[in-house]
This record gives sequence, C-alpha cells and structure tokens, in this order.
Amino acid sequence: MKKTIHFYIIKEILTPLWVSLVVFTFVLLLSRVMSMAEMIFSRGIQLRQVGGLIASILPYFFVFTLPMSTLLAVLLAFLRLSHDNEITAMKTAGISLYQLMPPVLVIGVITYLITSFLAIFALPWGNKNFKDILYEIARVLKKRYNF
Repeated sequence: MKKTIHFYIIKEILTPLWVSLVVFTFVLLLSRVMSMAEMIFSRGIQLRQVGGLIASILPYFFVFTLPMSTLLAVLLAFLRLSHDNEITAMKTAGISLYQLMPPVLVIGVITYLITSFLAIFALPWGNKNFKDILYEIARVLKKRYNF
C-alpha cells in the first residue's frame, strides 16, 4: 500500500516539476534570446552559433531553475493532495505525514545530485564553450568587416 502511495506522490510531483522547469528556464532565457536575435538580424551571425550559445548557457540556468522547480512542484503536489482531501483520507487510513516524506526525499536527493553535477562539471564546460563561440563570432566579424 505504501509503495502505491509513494509512486502516486512521485507522479504528482513530476508533472509540475517538468512544467515549472521549462517555464522558469524559458523566462530566464528570454532575456538572452532577445540580444541573440539582434545578433542574428543585425550582424548576420549563423543560427548554429546562436544555438551553441544557448546550449552553453543552459547549465547556468539549470543550476537555479532545477531547485526552484523542485520546490514549487512539491508545494503544488501537496497543495493539490490537500485540496482534494486526499491527505485527510490518507490520515484516516492510518498513514502519517512522515510516511509521505520518502518520495519527497528521493526527488530532493536526485535534484541535489543533478544540480551538483551541473555546477561541478557542466557549468565550467558551458562557460568555456560560450567563450569559444564568442571568440569564433568575433573572429568572423573581424574578418568580415576588416577591423
């Protein structure tokens, strides 16, 4: 019975987790996309290079948006469970609130590990790749406009 409830809680958490991760990342990325769109139209930068720049800054954004999304997803999941009186039904069935915590802890630890990996390995790669692409763009622009 507890296994079924744990999988149910995980399912309730994962749906808002993905949605909020996409929305938070899109909101943070939107400010950068406008300046990159300006580079495409006014400077003639290739779309491949702009895509590389976006891919390079995504680890930086995920370091912030993944924990925020996890927090929001857990809050929304338990809010929905409470609003639909499912928490009351579980308490009536003899399930305490502490027995509902293992799925939250599992998702929290997984989020922690992914965020740590991003901060330790992906973020330095992204920063280096971002600089390399910017130097390539500057080299092409220098050659094109004879600076």
